[in-house]
Amino acid sequence: MKKLIYFLMVSALLAACSKSESDQLANPTGKPGSITRFSSYGNYLYVLDQNKIVTYDITNAGQPKKVHELVDDYGLETITLYEGTIYIGSRSALYILEIANPAAPSILSKSERIGDLAGGCDPVAVRNQYAYSTVKIIENVCGQANVSSRLLVYDVTNKTNPILVDEEAMDIPNGLGYKDNTLFVCDEGADRIFLFDISIPSDPVPFSSFDLVDAMDLIVDGNRMVVSTKTGFSFFDVTDVNNIQSRGNIEIQ
Repeated sequence: MKKLIYFLMVSALLAACSKSESDQLANPTGKPGSITRFSSYGNYLYVLDQNKIVTYDITNAGQPKKVHELVDDYGLETITLYEGTIYIGSRSALYILEIANPAAPSILSKSERIGDLAGGCDPVAVRNQYAYSTVKIIENVCGQANVSSRLLVYDVTNKTNPILVDEEAMDIPNGLGYKDNTLFVCDEGADRIFLFDISIPSDPVPFSSFDLVDAMDLIVDGNRMVVSTKTGFSFFDVTDVNNIQSRGNIEIQ
């Protein structure tokens, strides 16, 4: 819990540094990582609760009101909101939800994973018409022995019918994010952050990596990146993705 609080504080600081005072008052939301179970949109907060998406009206922040509950399969893991659309990673599928009525999200599609990718945890990052999702299958995390862990790429041009267009093998991938044409992926198993060139968004190409023990999730905001690890946070200057500079660490006791 302490670590989650610190991560939310970092998110809020990144948002505060990148917005004007008027912007902050109009939209007081921080920049989340990819491994999160809640997200906000206007006056609504969406929260994952194992097998359902619960919507709260937070017009009155002091008295949030539950207004909707969408029940689905067990194992909902992560939620990402991008350009008015909700993307949910579960242990078995990628969900896309529309919020034309923000008080009552509805499912547009469910892309189920089968075979050796079934049962994996599933954070998602979305950029334009492509969704990038890491799937890790490892004993004591998702309930299965390590069979196959990958970075998956979906074409989500048609949100009612996402298409899996590429897979990249990884060890134990976790959170991810991007800056321009560079996708950053935490890989806890390799104790590294991997960088992929996504100039061709459907075909990510690994071009660099650097050591970081137990990397869990990351936030990229402009030229700054903060990475959450099992023991704290590491800060980086990513102005030049070919020459990333460390900017310090915070250890959580």
